[in-house]
Amino acid sequence: MKFRRSAFRGRVPKVTFLLPADRGISNEAMPLDFFVNSTVPANNRKLLDWCAKHDPRAEALCYLTKRWAKDRGICHASKGHLPPQAWTLLAIYYLQNAEEPLLPVFSECDDDSSLNVNSSASLGTLFKGFIQFYAKQFDWKTANIVIRASKDGAEAGTAGNGVLHVQDPFDISSNLASEMTAESIGRLHEELARALALACSEDESVIQLLEPWKPPTPDELEKY
Repeated sequence: MKFRRSAFRGRVPKVTFLLPADRGISNEAMPLDFFVNSTVPANNRKLLDWCAKHDPRAEALCYLTKRWAKDRGICHASKGHLPPQAWTLLAIYYLQNAEEPLLPVFSECDDDSSLNVNSSASLGTLFKGFIQFYAKQFDWKTANIVIRASKDGAEAGTAGNGVLHVQDPFDISSNLASEMTAESIGRLHEELARALALACSEDESVIQLLEPWKPPTPDELEKY
């Protein structure tokens, strides 16, 4: 494998390697994240398995939203953006609070609580709903991303950055958005607005939606 990058400044240090395409596993180089003494991968797997248990579309939406966030450059904790596991939680929170919820309140005990879901929405429709929810409905200044009920039934936690609190369901005292900056929050809203415009366009294209983000060139910056 080839070294790609390291991220030691975030709350969960990791190293990313690239598995070359010539190994016969994939047609493209595959990034692999390595964590040491961290429960993040196992906890994220628990969340995805829980989503799949209730509705396979929920797990698929978690993967799609994270892919979109990575392609658009807003999923790098070391740069002040939300970490990958936070995007999983944003997708779950949306599916819990959509007009036709797909997911119940999260329980680590894995009880058999479920919803009577009548929705036949496709993955594409759910992703549009996700974008519309966070671009137009979610109150970024007062609402918290909490997918499990606290002991008193209230949403606990306050945003450490004054804008967003994403509670880790496995460590409720932890805010996964605590490393966000004014710049990264601005970028997040910029990408939500772009995705919303594409989602509402008749010429909507998944290729456009997932087009990799590139930093502005010096000439482009001068225009501002």
